[in-house]
Amino acid sequence: MRADYDTTCDVIDGPGTATPGNVRHSGVQCRLVSDTIVFQREKWLDQDAAYVTMDEADVHASIIAAAPPDFTIVADDCDRLAIPSGAAAGYTVLWTEQVSPPGGAVYYRAHVRIGA
Repeated sequence: MRADYDTTCDVIDGPGTATPGNVRHSGVQCRLVSDTIVFQREKWLDQDAAYVTMDEADVHASIIAAAPPDFTIVADDCDRLAIPSGAAAGYTVLWTEQVSPPGGAVYYRAHVRIGA
């Protein structure tokens, strides 16, 4: 089960898209969750990150996956999120996943990098 939504966001086309800066969805109910992810490169590296839960499926990233695979992200093609709605874009969507909890409604999790 997902936690209740506690804010709103705007979904904005990335700078490398055909319509950069276009607000595609406004006032989307969501919840921003801080997270720490760990990457293994030549040594372990913790990075502050976040994800946003929402019912909106039309959020573009470089990949849609069940778990983060090895991939290259073209950040200019990724959507930006403005949280709360009406604020400046402050998050870049890196990848999205569909979450199907047992006995609960399907929702989406957009993993984001802090910074547009």
